[in-house]
Amino acid sequence: MLKLLNKPQSKRRDQRFSFVTFLGVLLFAAGLILAYQGWSTMVRVQRMAVSLKVDTATVRDIRSDVETLGEEYKKTLIEQKYDVKIGRMSLKSLPSAALMKSAPWLVAVGLLMMMFSLFIPLAAKHILIYSVLVITVFPFFWMVLASFKHNVDIIDATKGMFNFTPTIKNYVTVFNKFNFLKPTVNSFYVAAMSTGIGLLIGLPAAYAIARWKLYKISLVILVVRMIPGITFLVPWYLLFLKMGLTNTFQALIMSHLLIALPFVIWIMVPYFNNVPRELEEAAWVDGSAQWRTLLTIILPVSLPGILTSSLLAFIFSWNNFMFSLTLSGAKTTTLPIAIYGFVGYAAVDWGGLMAAAVIITLPIIVLSLFMQKYIISGLTSGAVKG
Repeated sequence: MLKLLNKPQSKRRDQRFSFVTFLGVLLFAAGLILAYQGWSTMVRVQRMAVSLKVDTATVRDIRSDVETLGEEYKKTLIEQKYDVKIGRMSLKSLPSAALMKSAPWLVAVGLLMMMFSLFIPLAAKHILIYSVLVITVFPFFWMVLASFKHNVDIIDATKGMFNFTPTIKNYVTVFNKFNFLKPTVNSFYVAAMSTGIGLLIGLPAAYAIARWKLYKISLVILVVRMIPGITFLVPWYLLFLKMGLTNTFQALIMSHLLIALPFVIWIMVPYFNNVPRELEEAAWVDGSAQWRTLLTIILPVSLPGILTSSLLAFIFSWNNFMFSLTLSGAKTTTLPIAIYGFVGYAAVDWGGLMAAAVIITLPIIVLSLFMQKYIISGLTSGAVKG
């Protein structure tokens, strides 16, 4: 009876703590925004002071005069009064004089709010989790926003992140001007073939290493994986040149196998070690051959590990730039090389570059989200004996 009476109280207590924790996270976020606003204002004022060769107090006075003059503001008036050379600098883009004056206080109050929020129960844990999430997601979020901006909006640091007129011109340019569909198909073909061949060779190799304890061979494979890929670049190129395989898919696939194959082997060896030996012995008693046991029993049980290794190998091949830059040609151009086309000699098409980066990244993110359960299982199960 007492347990039944205590359940609602404990539930209300949990809800109260969760609400207080939520307030702690909000307090930390508000403090971070205030501190960043004050700090960024101080940095901008300091840069302007260095450019005008005056102190920060003078910059604040200049901004105050600009606000007072309003429509009557002229650069010549400010230059004569303060004996400075403004040139092409825009004084109206500076923060307001009131914000300049309050910037140190904003930093101090923001830091105090952040420190106070850490003492709220469970707030520090959630703040750490959300901070890691924001740091991880923010670059992709900014990339997506920039893909809908004009180059002027991306380059202009005085504009806010959301102060722009959306446009799909960058995506139209990617597919029409740069013919991005062909490199996409090429990248998918090379990644799929290198991953498939890596699994075809790597799974039996990992099974043999795990069952017959061939750790010397696994050590050699690890050493090959640790050597920087650029070390193999010149030998690969000379070899493929003599074989007449430069600018072919075969060269790209074989070069990508240099990294994909060790991925598959080193992920699958601990996974096969974790599969109970009794499963194989039971199949052998029933008359199953060893190769059939591997195909019908071991591989289905090891499916999470196979999916994990195949996804990592696919991602490596999809994003590889170094081998593709040296070994590919006009007919075998992959996506990383196609993106390189947005970087010109005199200028960079930042909008098109961001749109192309979104196109490259989005399929991998979607695939990873769908396979998240298997990836976590594949990366952790091989580390647990049982």
